[in-house]
Amino acid sequence: MAAIGPREFLVKVKGKGLTAILVAFIFLATLYAWVNPILESPDAIWHFEYIVHLAQGKGFPHYTGKSLPMRQEASQPPLYYLLAAPLVSLVNIEDKPKVMEPNPHAAIGLPLYPYGNKNMLAHCPGKRFSLSGTILAVRLATIISVLLGAVTVYFSYQAACVLFGKGSSLALLSAAIVAFNPQFIFLSASINNDNLVTALAAIIFYFTLTFLRQAPAPKRLLLTGVLVGLTAITKLNGLVVVVPLFLSLAIAAFKGRRFSDFVQWIFILSVAALLTGGWWYVRNFLLYGDPTGLKVMFAEYHPREHPPSWQETLYLFEGVRKSFWAVFGWFNVTVHPWIYSVLDWWMAIGLVGFVLFLVPAMWGKKGEKFSLWFVTFLWAVTQLFALWLWIQKRYPQGRMLFPALAASSAIWVKGWTTLLPGRLGKWFTFLSALALGALALYSPWSYIRPAYAPPPLLEESEIPAGLSRLNWTYADSIKLLGVEIWPQSVKPGQVLNVRACWQVLKPLDKNYSIFVHIWGRGGVRPGGETLVQVDTFPGFGNLPFRCIPPGKVLCEVYPLRIPPDAEAPAKLTVEAGVYDFYEPGRPGLKAVDENGHYIPLGIVGYAALEPFEWPSLPPEALPLNYRFSDGIKLIGFSLERDVLKLYWFAERRPTRDYTVFVHLVNEKGEWVAGFDGMPMGGDFPTSLWPEGALVEDERKIALAGLPPGEYTLKVGLYFLETMERLRVEGPNGPVPEGAVTLKRLYLP
Repeated sequence: MAAIGPREFLVKVKGKGLTAILVAFIFLATLYAWVNPILESPDAIWHFEYIVHLAQGKGFPHYTGKSLPMRQEASQPPLYYLLAAPLVSLVNIEDKPKVMEPNPHAAIGLPLYPYGNKNMLAHCPGKRFSLSGTILAVRLATIISVLLGAVTVYFSYQAACVLFGKGSSLALLSAAIVAFNPQFIFLSASINNDNLVTALAAIIFYFTLTFLRQAPAPKRLLLTGVLVGLTAITKLNGLVVVVPLFLSLAIAAFKGRRFSDFVQWIFILSVAALLTGGWWYVRNFLLYGDPTGLKVMFAEYHPREHPPSWQETLYLFEGVRKSFWAVFGWFNVTVHPWIYSVLDWWMAIGLVGFVLFLVPAMWGKKGEKFSLWFVTFLWAVTQLFALWLWIQKRYPQGRMLFPALAASSAIWVKGWTTLLPGRLGKWFTFLSALALGALALYSPWSYIRPAYAPPPLLEESEIPAGLSRLNWTYADSIKLLGVEIWPQSVKPGQVLNVRACWQVLKPLDKNYSIFVHIWGRGGVRPGGETLVQVDTFPGFGNLPFRCIPPGKVLCEVYPLRIPPDAEAPAKLTVEAGVYDFYEPGRPGLKAVDENGHYIPLGIVGYAALEPFEWPSLPPEALPLNYRFSDGIKLIGFSLERDVLKLYWFAERRPTRDYTVFVHLVNEKGEWVAGFDGMPMGGDFPTSLWPEGALVEDERKIALAGLPPGEYTLKVGLYFLETMERLRVEGPNGPVPEGAVTLKRLYLP
């Protein structure tokens, strides 16, 4: 039996191939819309607010210096929002303030942020799939976007048919590349005016190519002009389509020697476009003195102070490449890095092949084919140029290139089949479309859904056994049952894990934030800076307190990475609590223990911060060999003027926090100077000393003002709660009274 290639396979379903692609696209877009929480895509919140504004009969947004609900999107032309407003107006959206409650800890544009918070809104998991109120309104508006995505796929196919030939298998594969682009599906499943400008651009691209095949008729020119006008009242970047469009008309006029007709064509097209979309720019000029409305956008969406350097531009284009294919959420949910590398090579192969086709075609006999592909190339380049202009003002995303999606997919298909001729090129294109479809199907389950998955809830009897119970209550509504901290010791740059178990005691009408702070040397102090902290809604944003049923327990682990430059050794103080993000000053809710006593600082535990390498005894120190009980040795000291340095060594981790005493006594044995205190002023207490630690403990002795004579410097350790001194063994046996004599001083 003869082998069947991709072309033959697609020819067998010739009449059904496009239908199959469209059905697959609509299925995938519906899946993305269902899996992704509502409005969790770039700027979707403000696009929806624009729709609501129109649906409530408030007319077009008018910026007067005060921020509007749709923020910078108030500057956008209105067509997309006018299409969705009738559907939204059918729904009662009184619940919008609760459904669209913002997450103040959202990690926008931070895919590597270690504490989740991918979500811009505080969603209640049980209500995400509701079909009423605001959620229903969003779903209805999304239908418009999905249908517009289907229009883009359809006209991408029609344009590819002009390029590859009607019914060509390559035209179907080109449409499949568009339909199975995960980012395009994601955008089509969200509320965004890019969906309409992309669809209109695909239609105009198709008409632009047809003008190169056959001289444009007045009716088609009129229709194209209307489409350009509709693009103009959809999004500003859509206007760049006129460059390749006018070029195609110029080429058509040149080929047919119809130079007078060219002027007529431009006139018909321009008048139709101006009558359809010009009114919006006149309105903007009358209201703001700026026909584009960019002044309004940049009043809310502040532009860059300086254009980026070429190095920064190249760096920004890395984000463009990735987000052209698969960066979900608010630019913060990414796929595996190797997938981007594969896609980069995939695009590079296509571009190299296309250049190898286009350059020889410039001098070939098939001028029509060259002009078609040259305009296709120019279509993509003009969109890239428009993006470069935008980069001079703001930060780019791959979706801004979607008006060139139909052209780009055709360019890649042509490049692959040029570089890999015959059956090999078609198989490569076929398998590429198949792989892209697989990624599109895989992404919502493996990347999007886990990013917004709420953590499991427990009964109080199910909390981990290693938890140190606290039972602190906040505002009679939230209880911190306990905390577990591990490992006991970390080094700079390593992660300290803090597990906290929270219980909601009664229904809440607002969401509170959780904080976990780690302090280094100096401990918790007003106005001080933490080493590292996490501030979040429960579930790293995915399960706000308001959504937790009373009685249920949420246990979650906060992995806090200690800065590489943190001072060590040190005691790491872990502080945790609850606060209202919107309360002025954010003082935090007061914590009360089981006995009703106020907990002032919220300290839940400690850990040790070790240096990368423990030091050796410095040469200026006088070696000693005194072994205290509980695994502590005094191995040396130095005294320079009034600065005393003690060098302690931990043979094993001590079980308690001990206090150091340094006494200076006169010839009569009377205390004349000295001090008592924790080692390193409390910054590294003995219970945190790991085995092998060498701790330098610096003290100052007040020698000034002492009368001349002989003095003795003694040192030891004791347990503060019982005042019991630790036993000491020296080179000559037990040391009386647990006080080691360091030195005799003679003061003149």
